[in-house]
Amino acid sequence: MGCDTGIIRGVSPLAGYLIDTSKSINERYKGITAAEILMLSERYRQWWSENKNGNWKTKGALTGTPYKWM
Repeated sequence: MGCDTGIIRGVSPLAGYLIDTSKSINERYKGITAAEILMLSERYRQWWSENKNGNWKTKGALTGTPYKWM
C-alpha cells in the first residue's frame, strides 16, 4: 500500500516497531515480549507523569534503555 493510499483509507502508512538493541541482529527484529511491553508501558506512564508539565522533548521515555523505535 502506497503512502497516499494509506492516508486516504485512514490507515497510517508507517507502523512503529519496537526492538531491543541488546539482542543479536536476528533476535531483535522478532520484536519484544509481552513482559517487555508491560514494563515499557509502565515506563512511559511514569515518564509522562514526571515530564508532562515540563520540557518533555529533552529526554525521551526510552533514554538509557536498549529499546528503540524503528
